[in-house]
Amino acid sequence: MNSSLYDKAFHPIYQGFNGLYSSRNGYNMVTGLGSPNYGYLLAAFKEYESLNQLEVSVSTFSSNSTYPWYPYNATVKVVAYISLENGTIVDQGNFSAYIYTTSGFLRTVPLIFNGTYWNGEFTVSPGDPANIWSVIVNGTSSGLGGVGQTDIDIGDSLVIVQPVPFPFSLPLPLNEPIPIQVQLTSINGTPLSNMTVNAYLIRDGKTVLNLTLLQVPQQPGIYENQFSLLPGMPQGTYLLVVNSSLGSAYTIPSTSAQRSMEPYTLQ
Repeated sequence: MNSSLYDKAFHPIYQGFNGLYSSRNGYNMVTGLGSPNYGYLLAAFKEYESLNQLEVSVSTFSSNSTYPWYPYNATVKVVAYISLENGTIVDQGNFSAYIYTTSGFLRTVPLIFNGTYWNGEFTVSPGDPANIWSVIVNGTSSGLGGVGQTDIDIGDSLVIVQPVPFPFSLPLPLNEPIPIQVQLTSINGTPLSNMTVNAYLIRDGKTVLNLTLLQVPQQPGIYENQFSLLPGMPQGTYLLVVNSSLGSAYTIPSTSAQRSMEPYTLQ
């Protein structure tokens, strides 16, 4: 947040690309904050510790889920327990929750003290980015500051079933039908039907193929289609991105999360 201090504590990395995001000045999804300058970074931590002397513990709650994984249109309640170092509850001050997505800052949620906790709530709106959101509570009381954070999952579960990514299977062949199959479910495991599902094959940040996945009859929540790689397409790593009509997200192959983006190698 302090640009002059950031420029001293970190060396920004301006060039880099991971298939979906590009590096840039400041925090980004490829290189994070950049490479650290240890001396200035240590000084920054000492300054931070002198200003932040409140203990802040953050959690969330929704009637739709006991695990911090929320569908669209869900109301998320932010609960923060804020105390002094001696354990005394902080009952006065100005505290807010700041919601960050993989696309950046989303909204501010003011918190109100209820006698024990600081509380606020917000609604996950359709069209908001899916995937991991960070809920950061920050504020001051009598000149003392504090910060706390928790992460939540947003959106439905979309898992790529086929094709199996390299190196867990052979490289994708040329001139052969390659099936794409995904499973789409809500957070309680219910299959999602009549959804718009699209797949994109990406190479060096450019979409080289896109197609719509169709729901399989008599198999709720299963969508599939197929494609072929043509001769002359360059060898190397490709990304398969699958998006649903409720949002876009990605994950590694071994987990079931909101979206899937998995690397494939063509030889």
